[in-house]
Amino acid sequence: MRAVGIKLLRAKLGEYVRLAAAGETVLVIDRDRTLAQLGPPTPQQVETLPDALLARAARRGSDHSRGVAARCAAAGSTRRRDDARGAPG
Repeated sequence: MRAVGIKLLRAKLGEYVRLAAAGETVLVIDRDRTLAQLGPPTPQQVETLPDALLARAARRGSDHSRGVAARCAAAGSTRRRDDARGAPG
């Protein structure tokens, strides 16, 4: 477990995100108080991420959603692009 102040976290955010993604817990502190905790996503969060990306792209209504749909399909999402928009399947 590591602790980092807000100022240093801002300066080296990418480094601390990589540490958290690798499984390390990073505590964000300010004036000796813990404010937040960074860590890897839970397995449930990883499973729902493709659906969340697809739904966000569909809400935007852009052609970009086709690219997101392809990434979601590659990630194993069971949701179709039409389902995310609420259109009949």
